[in-house]
Amino acid sequence: MPPRPVVPGSTAGLVVGIVALAGGLVLLLPLVLAPIAWYLGARAHRHAEREPDRWRAGGPAKTAMILGMVGSGLLALVSLLAVVIATLTWVAIASPSPY
Repeated sequence: MPPRPVVPGSTAGLVVGIVALAGGLVLLLPLVLAPIAWYLGARAHRHAEREPDRWRAGGPAKTAMILGMVGSGLLALVSLLAVVIATLTWVAIASPSPY
């Protein structure tokens, strides 16, 4: 009996997750792809759970979900840090200096 095929969309989610994390560690901009990887992985995982006899569960779908979660967490941290830096910069510029 041949092995069951991988769920459609799970490999795409895996690739997007790898690009998001690897590129995000270098440039930060690709981190915006992390929620897409999370969504693609979760959708593929749900699809595999609905039809377990047809599709192979786990593997790329779960990995895409995990990469998407980690990338989304990093995206949230970077966004929070950007807001804090922007706020501190605005306060520093807006407040009169005694010098």
